Amino acid sequence: MVGKEISPALDSVLAPERSPDLAGRYAGVNGQSVHWRRVTAGPDGRVRLMRIFQPTDWVLAYGQALVVLAEGGANHAPPGADDGHVLWVNGERVSERQGRHTSEPDDVAIPVRLEAGWNRVLVKVANLDGGWAFQPAGRRP
Repeated sequence: MVGKEISPALDSVLAPERSPDLAGRYAGVNGQSVHWRRVTAGPDGRVRLMRIFQPTDWVLAYGQALVVLAEGGANHAPPGADDGHVLWVNGERVSERQGRHTSEPDDVAIPVRLEAGWNRVLVKVANLDGGWAFQPAGRRP
């Protein structure tokens, strides 16, 4: 919704949320086939989506990581997303935020509990316009 400060896509349940299978293929904008691809965060910890996708305004993308831990426990998930985001940890929706924001480390620290073994972290990042990035890393409190 050009000219608005919210992204309706954050309130929509799309296929990657229902089935975040890394081998999955999904119908994107204009019938385009989209799929998961491996990306790497920069030295500052940001995944810069503008380098990966076109177009970059009034769009959204998903990112996910599988995190393995020897011990479970309390952690913080800093979604630091430009612009809005929804964050799930092991299928539980733990954070959401609409509006214009910059991707800053620890901008918002969401308390989460990660389990021993594998944990799935899924983020939906909506861009209004301008920069588009997110911080995927977490930390212990």
